Amino acid sequence: MKPHFRFSLALTLGCLVVAIEGAVLLSLGSFYLQHFTAEVNKRLEASLAEPSALVAQGAFSTDAFGQRDTLLSVVGPALDDAMVVSADGVILVALDPSRVGQRWNEFPEVKADWLPRAMLSGFSERLKIGANSYLVRLAPVASASGEAPILFSYVRIRTTENEQELATLQLRLIGGSIAATVITTIALLFGVHFLVTRRLRRVADAVEQVTAGNYLTSLGPVHLSDEIGFLKAGFNTMTERLRQGFEELRNAFRDLEIAEQKYRVLVENADEAIAVVQDG
Repeated sequence: MKPHFRFSLALTLGCLVVAIEGAVLLSLGSFYLQHFTAEVNKRLEASLAEPSALVAQGAFSTDAFGQRDTLLSVVGPALDDAMVVSADGVILVALDPSRVGQRWNEFPEVKADWLPRAMLSGFSERLKIGANSYLVRLAPVASASGEAPILFSYVRIRTTENEQELATLQLRLIGGSIAATVITTIALLFGVHFLVTRRLRRVADAVEQVTAGNYLTSLGPVHLSDEIGFLKAGFNTMTERLRQGFEELRNAFRDLEIAEQKYRVLVENADEAIAVVQDG
């Protein structure tokens, strides 16, 4: 009868490896993806803040916010819109000349509370317009003799492509983690099968044969000096001692039979000997 195992060692180890590798790879992947995303956002924020910083340093004039090539050299190809707005909400300079002179709050893509917030300090905010995503920054660029700001810069870049690239990177990361988990798990299962499971099954089969009364069973020479090799050596020693013990028992039983036969012959011949003595 073949030994029956309720749980497979290889399957158990495989599930354990899959769980550990999946957790580790996904954790590391998530960490690096978040770190990469934070770096991308940090660079986008820096590029948005650069025009207003250059105006504050005197390297730029507010007219630059109406010059696309100039802003592209600073902000980058993601530039979508830019303008300079007065404190009372009038657009003074814009990439789109048709907006000059119009009121800030006439455009649906801006929020009414942005100018009051910019009075305190510059800020950035994410914006969704239709299917596209944007990052906008509003910052004061001029003030009247140290009083409240009177001019504000508005710069908007499109982040849709960046978000799509991050989503693609995330999918690749997940796919790579799954592929790495599958490949390493298969490799480990093969290693476990040849180095552990197959050798343990041989030991289990040999134990089953000994249990059935076949004491001539042997696991052969030990090639690896590991735990299973030690187990095989111990099993071979045990069966060898069992064979020696049974051989000694057979020899003792055979000697006992020979002695018994001699005793019977002696007893049978004893009557004749007695009769001869009596006749004499």
